[in-house]
Amino acid sequence: MSFKEQGTNAFKAKDYDTAIEMYTKAGEEAPTDHTIFGNRAAAYHQLGKYDEAFTDAEKCIEIKPDWSKGYQRKAMALQAQKKTEEAILFYEKGVEVDPANAQCQQMLDKAKAASAFPQGMPPGMGGMGGMPGGMPGGMPGGGGMGGPGGMFGMESMMAAMQNPKIQEYMKDPAFQQTIMAGMQNPQMLLMQMQSDPRVGEFVQAMMGASGMNMQMPGMGGMPGGMGGMGGADDAGPMAGGDPETDAMMEEARIEMEAERRAEATKKAAEAEAAKKAAENKGHGEGWGEAESKKNQGNEFYKRKDFPKAIELYSAAIETCPTEIIYHGNLAAVYIEQ
Repeated sequence: MSFKEQGTNAFKAKDYDTAIEMYTKAGEEAPTDHTIFGNRAAAYHQLGKYDEAFTDAEKCIEIKPDWSKGYQRKAMALQAQKKTEEAILFYEKGVEVDPANAQCQQMLDKAKAASAFPQGMPPGMGGMGGMPGGMPGGMPGGGGMGGPGGMFGMESMMAAMQNPKIQEYMKDPAFQQTIMAGMQNPQMLLMQMQSDPRVGEFVQAMMGASGMNMQMPGMGGMPGGMGGMGGADDAGPMAGGDPETDAMMEEARIEMEAERRAEATKKAAEAEAAKKAAENKGHGEGWGEAESKKNQGNEFYKRKDFPKAIELYSAAIETCPTEIIYHGNLAAVYIEQ
C-alpha cells in the first residue's frame, strides 16, 4: 500500500497525525501530486493547524491552479482564522474554476452568511427554537419549519442572503441586531415586520427560498394556520456532526477509488504491452505490422476478395520476407482464384 493510501486510510480513521506523516512521505516521493498536499491540508485543518493547512493549500494551487479544491482548502484555513472576507474570495475562485464543486459553493454560502453577522451567527438558526402557541396573526405552535431545509433553516437564510437588497440591509448594524434578536425570539421578529418593512422582506426571502412563497399583504401579519416554525426539539444544522469532515472523508474515499482504477488501467496496459512484446520476440523488426497486414488479408480471403488479399499478403511479405506463413497464404490465394 502506498504512503498516500496509508494517509487516506488514517484520515478516514480520524488519525490525523498519522495521515500527515504518511502524506509527507508521499509528497517526498511525488512532489508534483497536488492531491497529496490537498489531503495533508485537510488533515492539518482537522488538527487546528491552520497556518500549515494554508501553506499546503498554496502549494496545491501552485502545482495545479485549475484544481478548485486547492482554493477551497485555502479559503477554509482563512475562515478558520476569522479572515472571512479573504476566505470568500478564494471560495469564489474555487467555484469559478469548477462550478460543479457543490461543497465549495456551500462553504461560500456559509461564509457569506457569517460575514453578514460579524458578531456571530444567531443561536437557534436551525429551527428558531420553539414557537409558542397562539401567536399573533394566527400562528399556532407545534409543527416544524426549521432544520437545514425548513423555512427558517440555514439553507433558506443563506439563499435569502444572496438577495442584493438583503445584502444592503445587512450593512445596517441596527438591522443586523434586529435579525439576530429575532432568530432567538421569532415572535419578536414577526412583530418587527410591522414596523420595519425590511424585516418582512427578509422573512419573505427566506420563505421564497424554502419554496413556500407565502403572501404577506401589508406585512401586517402571517397567514393563520401556518403550523409552527420549529419545535423545541429542532436541532438545526449547527447542532449536528461535522459536515466538512464528513465531506473530506468522502472526498478522500473517492480519490482513493479513482487512483485504484487508474492503477488497474495502467497495469492492464502494461500487461498488454508485455504480451505484444512476447509475441514479437524472435521475429524480425516490423513483425507486428506484418501480422496486421496478414490478418487483414485473411479477412479479404474469406470474402473471396482475392486481389485485395494478394495486396495485403504481399505487403506483409515485404515487411517480413522470412515469415513462411505469409508466402503460404499468398500461394493459397493464387491457387484458388
